[in-house]
Amino acid sequence: MRAAVLAGLLLSLAPAPALAHDAGSTLVTVTPGYDDLGLTAQIPLSRIDFAYHTTLAGDPRRSVEQARNWLAATVLDRVSLTGPDGRAWPLRVDSIIADRLEGFDTARVELTGTPPACARRGPADLRWRVVGDVVYTHRVFVGRHNGAGAELTGLITRKRPVARLPVTATGPEVRAGALLGTPGWLAAVVVAIALGVIGRYSRARPRRLATG
Repeated sequence: MRAAVLAGLLLSLAPAPALAHDAGSTLVTVTPGYDDLGLTAQIPLSRIDFAYHTTLAGDPRRSVEQARNWLAATVLDRVSLTGPDGRAWPLRVDSIIADRLEGFDTARVELTGTPPACARRGPADLRWRVVGDVVYTHRVFVGRHNGAGAELTGLITRKRPVARLPVTATGPEVRAGALLGTPGWLAAVVVAIALGVIGRYSRARPRRLATG
């Protein structure tokens, strides 16, 4: 239902020709909590398959369920949070399910990052290399969700591998991968950009890193 609502919003905003382009980007939504940081990622299955030679997109629900442990290990191996004092934050994967966003199959991954004991408060640096460690044109759009609104706060690429995240508590925790609770037009813009529906980002064809 949430994906359907956003799809309707996108259809009302995006130029029709752009909708034919494959969704090539990952969307990471950040939810600052009182003592941790929630991350909800929508990763296109087509890009996971392309990067790691899997076949998740063929039967998303069954395949993602069967590959859950592998997906969790892949994410934890390629995602990191670092605090202002340079210390790494422990990350855990809370859930992984097959999802659909704007008509494309995704793996929705929810993670929680917790600062170490006695860590200095301040912004954390996110490094996200899932798919991007192989497909060097892959982009990761980062949006902040604080329960009252959403804003696009960062873009991770091969040349810009770090996005700075806020960690200050901003209100009751709202873990929402679909950005519901935000103004509809703003949620649509964030997701549209991440999916490559708007503008130049949808035109680049994926390319793997050279391997020798």
